[in-house]
Amino acid sequence: MVAYIMERHYRGPVRRKEKRQMVCALRDYNPQVGVPFTLYGGMQGRKRVKLLDPDPVCTSVLPILMTFDRNHPEIIKYIRVAGDWLDDEEIERFAEKEGFAVNYPEGTARWRMGDVWQAKHGFEDFYGLLIEWEPHS
Repeated sequence: MVAYIMERHYRGPVRRKEKRQMVCALRDYNPQVGVPFTLYGGMQGRKRVKLLDPDPVCTSVLPILMTFDRNHPEIIKYIRVAGDWLDDEEIERFAEKEGFAVNYPEGTARWRMGDVWQAKHGFEDFYGLLIEWEPHS
């Protein structure tokens, strides 16, 4: 079964079922639409901690491009999902869905997402997947 380990700042929104998407790199094994996959929140002792039980079901797997610019006031310059460019308002909503809407002291969700992303990955363009899911009721 396909599994992902979520970073600490995503764990609460995933557990509360507020975050239902993630951006990730291409892998050999990616979730398939209609098939459950596992989300872990790191390790507790020697065991991985599941964030959702039962496992969520993948609802879409789409190609994504994100571009960054250290001179852009929002850090994230562009986002393209499945060939469609998002406008500024759509990028803000996207960042909110990614879990950057709350619990950050300053800036827009877009800026916060860009700040966290570039700190970890730098300013290189990112090509990967947008994976969306629905938790079981």
